[in-house]
Amino acid sequence: MTTKIKSSILILGSSSFLGPPIIEALRRKGVYKIICQSRNNIKDKTNNLDDNLIKINIDYATCDLPKGLFQDCSHIINLVNAAALSTNEL
Repeated sequence: MTTKIKSSILILGSSSFLGPPIIEALRRKGVYKIICQSRNNIKDKTNNLDDNLIKINIDYATCDLPKGLFQDCSHIINLVNAAALSTNEL
């Protein structure tokens, strides 16, 4: 019997005020592996970390991206406040 690999959802800006309710709703569904990208720590905002919830803090300007982590990513939710980013961060 083959094991079905869960597709992943990448949440950019996951520590924003919208992040935790979205993360918890997705976790209750149990369909996706959730990859949370944030400049701030989401540990205090999200309870019960497990194998289906991955926290990352990546500088996307570098070439050292964990490509395998994004291989099964089927959706991206962008909660980043682009107006607050500097020109270099955009």
